Amino acid sequence: EKKNLAGKHPELVKQAREIFAEALTIETLGRPEQVEPVDRAAVNRIVKELESRDDGLRDLIKPVVESDIFLSK
Repeated sequence: EKKNLAGKHPELVKQAREIFAEALTIETLGRPEQVEPVDRAAVNRIVKELESRDDGLRDLIKPVVESDIFLSK
C-alpha cells in the first residue's frame, strides 16, 4: 500500500519542492557558480512562481526559460 507523503508531511513536501525548484532554476541558468549575487532576486522570483504551480516538469521549466535572467545569459 502506497502512503501519501504529502498528506502526512505537507511541510516536508513543500520544502522539497522549493529545493528542487531552486536547483532546477540555477542549473538551467548555468553552473551554480555562474549565478551572480545580483541574480539571486530573479531566482527567488522564479522559485516563488514555481511554488504556485502543481504541475509537471514542463510547467516547472517554462517560467525558468522564459525569464529575463535566462534570456540574458
